[in-house]
Amino acid sequence: MSSQRFENKTVIVTGAAGGIGEAYARALAAEGANVVVADLADEKGKQVAADIGGLYVSTDVADEESAKALAAATVDAYGSIDGLVNNAAIYGGMKLDFLITVPWDYYKKFMSVNLDGALNVTRAVYPHMTNGGGAIVNQSSTAAWLYSGFYGLAKVGVNGLTQQLATELGGQNIRVNAIAPGPIDTEATRTTTPKEMVADIVNRLPLKRFGKPEDLVGMCLFLLSDEAIGKVVDKGAKAAGSLAELAAGTDIVGICVLNDEQVRSVVTGPDGLLSTARPGTIITVHSTIGPDTAVDLAEQCAARDVVLLDAPISGGAMGAASGRLAIMVGGPREAYEKLKEPFRLTADMLVHAGPEVGAGTKMKLARNLLHFISFTATTEAARLAEAAGLDITKLGKVVRHTDAVTGGAGAIMLRETTATLDTDDPWYGIFTGVRTLGEKDLSLALALGDELGVDLPLGQIALRELAPGLGVPHLEGETA
Repeated sequence: MSSQRFENKTVIVTGAAGGIGEAYARALAAEGANVVVADLADEKGKQVAADIGGLYVSTDVADEESAKALAAATVDAYGSIDGLVNNAAIYGGMKLDFLITVPWDYYKKFMSVNLDGALNVTRAVYPHMTNGGGAIVNQSSTAAWLYSGFYGLAKVGVNGLTQQLATELGGQNIRVNAIAPGPIDTEATRTTTPKEMVADIVNRLPLKRFGKPEDLVGMCLFLLSDEAIGKVVDKGAKAAGSLAELAAGTDIVGICVLNDEQVRSVVTGPDGLLSTARPGTIITVHSTIGPDTAVDLAEQCAARDVVLLDAPISGGAMGAASGRLAIMVGGPREAYEKLKEPFRLTADMLVHAGPEVGAGTKMKLARNLLHFISFTATTEAARLAEAAGLDITKLGKVVRHTDAVTGGAGAIMLRETTATLDTDDPWYGIFTGVRTLGEKDLSLALALGDELGVDLPLGQIALRELAPGLGVPHLEGETA
């Protein structure tokens, strides 16, 4: 017996006369939804709608009036709209051409459907999501990251559109997400992809086969449903219908979104947290944002007797799942102390980075500077290993093992200053030992790189800067 997650819910699926959109429409209907099939393929679309007991509306997503008529027909039939899947696209039989040579008229028509169509329908539909909010799913593609001509460019736009709409509509409790699958076996794919390319594409796929539309159904329905919220509600959490409702009944609110713009929208946007937050509320920003953004928002919050702390996190999904995140907090100590008990559930390291808002973000940026410089150095070491005929994956195992034992780069961050050490300082002998070993090994690695013809610019910088960076520069007359 199938779930009825969408009973009494109404969902529009554009491009639902076939392929991925049809699979979404049939799955939604099977779980109780009132499904509106929107397409220009009238015969096929009507058949799908008839099969699932839904409504067919002939729709040109590129046309503003057609999109408005779709929304109106849906409301006339079902009263309101709860979900939208922007799936319509020019794909089957599309021209295969380069951006610099594709006919301009075709390009504009293509973008009017594949990119602007999602915005056009969203603009027509979202005002009718009045039943406590709604959910929108945009169909993207891995082509957005694969330099796939104007098709890929449109999907890059869909990704950006998704992020922007999520920011603009989040305050109205409308969730906006995107799904970006790889090659999917549909009639459109079969008529678009040259046969001689199929075998090569399949060979490069992990599963050695094209995906199926049904493979995407679970994710689409999950994003349209309240299931994610339901899981935590079942464990005792309380669901909020909007940011304003959330802030009105909460003492501590954590924000973990994409960027500065989204953080500002959540805090100060229409119906944002500040619209209802009570005096004494603490807002913690876990996103990595600019320190100036945190300071500016803290000042606006202070005017309402609300405390905003920047509290970026480190540890990733694995740290969150295991309750081992590190959280770096910037702001008043008194507010920081109030976080210790609730944050203990997700973090086993809570650090007061400083009394000023922005200190936590600055600490996170310094930590990430080390992180991504290390990643870059890793690629350099991998090139050297590869040139030497070594198995890079085995080298990775050695690195992870020894870093777990020694603590990695963080093992030398034990001093409270970066100043040059006096020769009688207890740390001097320890760091000169690190310097001696490091310079020896770096010199040997650089010599191997020269022998193999591998450029190691980070290695050269490290050899030059290691001693002064450690605070133990070579003394006059001392051999480097």
